Amino acid sequence: MNQQRIQPSSQAAPYSHSRPPRRTGSRRPGAAPFAPARTRIALACAGVLLGVFASAPYSRVTGEAAAPVSIDATPATAFAPKIQTVTVYPDRAMITRSAQVKLKRGRNTLRFTGGSVSLQAQSLRAYSDTNDCVVQGITSHLERTTASGNPAVRKLEAELQALENRQDAERKRAERARQDLNGIERYATFLAAFISENSTVANAGAKPGEQWQGALDFLDQRRGASRKSLQAAEETMQAIKDETGIVQARLNKIQSAGRRSSRTVEIVVQSLTGKAAQLSFSYVIKGASWNVSYGMYLEPDGRVTTEYYGNVYQETGEDWRNVRLQLSTATPSRGASRPSIAPVYVAAYETETREGFLQTERKAMPASADTDGAPGTSGGENTNTGGFAGVEANGESLVFQIPQKVDAPSSQRRQRVTIARFSEQPAQRFYRIVPALQQRAHLALRVPNKRGYPLLAGPVDAFRDSGYTGRSEIDYTPAGSPFLVGFGVDRSMSVERSLKRYRESTGTLSSGRYYHTIVTIEVRNRSDEKRKTTVSERVPVSDVEEVQVAVQNDTTGGYDRQDDSGILTWSFDLPPRTTKQIKLHYRVRVPDNYPGDLYGK
Repeated sequence: MNQQRIQPSSQAAPYSHSRPPRRTGSRRPGAAPFAPARTRIALACAGVLLGVFASAPYSRVTGEAAAPVSIDATPATAFAPKIQTVTVYPDRAMITRSAQVKLKRGRNTLRFTGGSVSLQAQSLRAYSDTNDCVVQGITSHLERTTASGNPAVRKLEAELQALENRQDAERKRAERARQDLNGIERYATFLAAFISENSTVANAGAKPGEQWQGALDFLDQRRGASRKSLQAAEETMQAIKDETGIVQARLNKIQSAGRRSSRTVEIVVQSLTGKAAQLSFSYVIKGASWNVSYGMYLEPDGRVTTEYYGNVYQETGEDWRNVRLQLSTATPSRGASRPSIAPVYVAAYETETREGFLQTERKAMPASADTDGAPGTSGGENTNTGGFAGVEANGESLVFQIPQKVDAPSSQRRQRVTIARFSEQPAQRFYRIVPALQQRAHLALRVPNKRGYPLLAGPVDAFRDSGYTGRSEIDYTPAGSPFLVGFGVDRSMSVERSLKRYRESTGTLSSGRYYHTIVTIEVRNRSDEKRKTTVSERVPVSDVEEVQVAVQNDTTGGYDRQDDSGILTWSFDLPPRTTKQIKLHYRVRVPDNYPGDLYGK
């Protein structure tokens, strides 16, 4: 397509079978016409190169490796093993394909086509189930193919060819117009010089130059016609160019849709007996991952039922149909090489002394505020998953083996499988209140993990008798440790919080400015049951020695304080139909020479 057919020039001599004329000079009878030595050497080298390229097989491969040329004289046998097992890691997957193949005695080359381009060639491994079949090598290469025979493609190619022919005709028309203009300008220059030289010659009955007026008018007409033809040709060529771009874009779109890249795998095996064998090969492929999520149900008897899900995501380009699925917690991306440590250098530099102060709020309470409680119960070797998956330890990682066959097409949707289901009695049940963030009481349960495998960090969909209560999260929980999960707001508990701030008036003998904050919290239990409750508030934490924060004596006692975060937590049992009031009073001292105001102007 888009190739011009070269027409023979009208000036060229016609083809003839006659003997070329003899070159004068002596040469031996029957010898070929004389040719220079360098010409004969160049022709000889060209013949050798043409022979080499003619013997090389044509390849459409554009991947990282060319299609291997089989040493065996027999062609490669088509090999189409199905995916049997898929092991999914957090950032990739390992695929195992297997099939029963018939082999001839001796060397066999098996070719698998249509593999995903995401296949990592360096991870290919092949093996057989019998010693009679010896795997000698496995290679792979990329192939790109374009679908042909599309009527729309042929139609667009014909349109492009017609447009190109029109463009060539207009280009020739413009070239002829330019040549005419060039000739007209040269002749006009010559005519002007000639008229100038002969203007002094007396002509009877005619003014000087009148006898040349006809020639000048003719040149002006030809000049105007040539310029008009050139302009029309250029405008037509631009229009054809625009139309060609539109047609070419449509053609590229259709061809791109029909263009496909795939990976071909070739396995060379040596059969000692010529019997059939089960041949398998495995490889690592990118574009696959998995994570966990949970569904937790608070049963009427107080037990917590946990459903442990694995969410598989894959866009590898290969559809996994009726495969055995394994989910591994290992991370191959970290590599197997041992880590090395580099030296650390300490440098010092001068800086100006900081003046002023800044108060920032913490948006969430650290997890450590809820970790105090019942100790973890040892999970032992209990790897029971409720019949949903097998658990296999592999070093420091685990592999969850899904017993039922799974379908996971290559798409942007996640495939959910159940890893385990179990029920446990909570070790602790309490109501957590953080009035600074939300004036509500949240039901929280600390549940022991008595399984012999960890619970990975992930989101939790919580359910109660009333239905779905919301989403929370759990942290990574090793075997034998408890995890904390929330089950939403309990409206039988009400919370009210009030805040008062003021600046203390100082005397002449005192130095510094004092800012007071008083927080009053009122918790009411409207139910008929005793409720174990925790209330958490915070005080500022100073990073400057001159700025001091002190909790005042009228603060309600019985709290636990986390010095590093400034969070105070009160834990108490709230009887039914009762109200408890908590007061927090703290003071911040700021030096007079520090600019700014803690609460603003």
